[in-house]
Amino acid sequence: MKNDNRTVIIGAGPYGLSIAAYLKARGISTLIFGKPMELWQHMPKGLCLKSIWSALSLPDPAGKLTLDQYIAEKNIKRQEPIPLPLFLDYAHWYQQHAVPDVDPTYVQLLANDGKGFHLELTDGRTVKANKVIVAVGISYFTHIPDFARYLPDTGASHTSDHSDLARFNEWNVVVVGHGQSALEYAALLHEEGANVELIARGPVRWHSKILYDYTGPARHIFYAPGDVGPPGINWLVAFPTLYRYLPDTIKHPVHKRAVRPGGAKWLRPRVEGHVSLTEHMQIVKATSLEDGVCIELPF
Repeated sequence: MKNDNRTVIIGAGPYGLSIAAYLKARGISTLIFGKPMELWQHMPKGLCLKSIWSALSLPDPAGKLTLDQYIAEKNIKRQEPIPLPLFLDYAHWYQQHAVPDVDPTYVQLLANDGKGFHLELTDGRTVKANKVIVAVGISYFTHIPDFARYLPDTGASHTSDHSDLARFNEWNVVVVGHGQSALEYAALLHEEGANVELIARGPVRWHSKILYDYTGPARHIFYAPGDVGPPGINWLVAFPTLYRYLPDTIKHPVHKRAVRPGGAKWLRPRVEGHVSLTEHMQIVKATSLEDGVCIELPF
């Protein structure tokens, strides 16, 4: 197959779909491979998104495929926090309008053949392209801590492995971490009838967003549309072209503060008083037992 100045996008999540929409609007020959929103489709349906409303519209060149436009067209009441099913329905609507020709086939090989890129698909097809954009998402970057790496799957797993938490009813479950994902999964596990303890290396923080709740229209002065980081820092992060030119002495502290783990305010009452919180604690060792796992703490 000829190169034909084609751009290929690998991945059909929010980033892949948005990039494809912009390339197509510029008349650039584009192919996009992947199952739309696949990672999101496998999340528990009870999840809600942490980000504020303005951060959840997928960008499109004309600015007509926003979350606001979707709920207006479908006559849906605005909901915050935004339930995962609502966001998935919106993303499907966006994809159908902006990138209806997604090819759900997986790419199994990507190589540079000296004249461009060569891709092999799982259905036996080959594709040539002069540019490739990899937007495969975060599913390939899951991390299991060293203490649990050699435990059987029945004893230790990543949150992304589970789409239905009902199976943990009446189980004793330890959740390790103190970001939004750990805290929300802990809440969902409790609500499914599990006895849950959350163990965190640091403190459990809650993002209050007081200025967002009580400043009315002025909230947009304090909170950038992207909703990454606290007021002040969030506007700096919202301009990556500027951010990349900052010296490391400024960039690194800003990055660390912008992505500091914590839970959304609306999640707090579902965790506190329901989930046992063990903060500032590092697990030393975990051993597989016949009926579960024994965790050793540095007491």
